[in-house]
Amino acid sequence: MRGVQVTILDDRGAPIDDGEALGRMVQAIVEVLAAACTGSVTVRLLPAGRDTALSLRRATDDEVERLSLGQDGYPLTTPPTG
Repeated sequence: MRGVQVTILDDRGAPIDDGEALGRMVQAIVEVLAAACTGSVTVRLLPAGRDTALSLRRATDDEVERLSLGQDGYPLTTPPTG
């Protein structure tokens, strides 16, 4: 991952209690980081109580990809509202 800027933001303020959900989130983070060769990756735990628990953003000079995971650790199919 040489040359990739990684930012980790923890706005949650509380641990993820569901071990299976946490495992799915960790796996998604690992996959995004492994796919990044250049650019930046931002990993953000959102405040508790929102539909979106984790957001991932990978950006290069040419494109930006986003992934939002719900409290259960599965990808959300609609754009997050908060």
